[in-house]
Amino acid sequence: MRVEITGSNLVIDFWSLLGNLSDEDKHKAADTFSCDGEIIRYVTQQILDGWTEQGSHGGILCTAVPEPAPHNGLDWAMREIAKRAGEVAEKEIKRLEEALKHREEQLQKLHDENRVLRGHGQRE
Repeated sequence: MRVEITGSNLVIDFWSLLGNLSDEDKHKAADTFSCDGEIIRYVTQQILDGWTEQGSHGGILCTAVPEPAPHNGLDWAMREIAKRAGEVAEKEIKRLEEALKHREEQLQKLHDENRVLRGHGQRE
C-alpha cells in the first residue's frame, strides 16, 4: 500500500488500500459506499444502460446462466431487479400516492385558511 506525507497531509492511494483490505473490511466499505447517492446513480446506470455516463462498466457474463452468483455483480443485480420489478414498482407507486395525498391535504388546508382569511368561509 502506498502512503505518502505531503506537508501536513497523509496521502493513501485508494486503489492500493482497497487491494489490501480484508474481506470483512471490504464488506464494511461496500456497505457504506452502497448508500452513497452518486454510487447508487452510477450502479443504476450500469444496470439499466450497461454503462455509466463516463463510459465505464463492471463485468457481465457473455451468456445467461440460471442463477447468477452475487459476485457476478451486474448479472446478479439485473436478475434480481427483473425478478422483483413488480414488487419494486408497487412500493414506489404506493410511496408516490402517499406523498401526493399528503400534498393534496396540505393544499386543501392552505385553501381553507385562505378562504377564512378572506372572509369567505367560517371556521368551526
